[in-house]
Amino acid sequence: MNIKSVLVLFSLSVSTNVYANNERIVSAGAGVTEILFALGAGKQIVAVDSTSRVPNGVKLPILGYHRALSAEGVLSVKPTLVIGSDEMGPDQVVKQLQRTKTKVVILKSENKPENLSEQILKIGQIVGQEENAKKLVRKVNQDIKDLRTQNYARSQSAIFLMMQKGKSPMAGGGDTPVQAMMALLNAKNLAYNLKSYQNFSYEMILQQNPKVILLAKRSFNGNMAELKKNYPLMVNTQAYKNNCIFAIDGKAITAGVSLGTISESKRVGQLIRNNPKCLG
Repeated sequence: MNIKSVLVLFSLSVSTNVYANNERIVSAGAGVTEILFALGAGKQIVAVDSTSRVPNGVKLPILGYHRALSAEGVLSVKPTLVIGSDEMGPDQVVKQLQRTKTKVVILKSENKPENLSEQILKIGQIVGQEENAKKLVRKVNQDIKDLRTQNYARSQSAIFLMMQKGKSPMAGGGDTPVQAMMALLNAKNLAYNLKSYQNFSYEMILQQNPKVILLAKRSFNGNMAELKKNYPLMVNTQAYKNNCIFAIDGKAITAGVSLGTISESKRVGQLIRNNPKCLG
């Protein structure tokens, strides 16, 4: 959206503890929601967007996709605070919310793992969970260190693709959360020079012939026979031949690096390690 420079839309000079424990929060972004629950602020959330994951047993209203919210929908749950990434929108809805008594906080999406700690601390301050935020930062920093030490992909070539029947695949470039996952796995992103998500033809895929291919779960459920049926050209890649195509949770790479990015990197890294052909 066009207001990325605005990170916090109310004065931080006001003590967050004055209102933090009794806020009615709308969380618009998978990463933001994960952090709120991890900090112990889940009970304050009154609604989430469709990209958000909530713990088992928790039921919350879903207000739609975080890029396509409606002011009426958000205000219907009577929030006192809306927190989202800078991908929250559309712009006119954000501006409508700003004109109400509801506080609106927009956090910059970060695509480097090391910047996740700053995000956690900001949210912790906003909701009055500073100590829990510090503890979570220590855990996240250790997880990142452990991932880098594991060196799961050993600098092998890899690519993340979004697939849709009848259309050219789209690859995640070097300025996306995909790159953060690649960095954590120590994989060489063959689409690193691309901006955002761009078309990456089958001819380019076959030419680059990555060792590892990551696909969003919505287009690949792990069934290689079904993949062959839906996208027959993929069978010519060494990743297919070596069974090195893995499904990843798209929510882990939505609106910047998140706790989900870290956990999904661990899971995928272990899958890569368990198949020596992915590293040969």
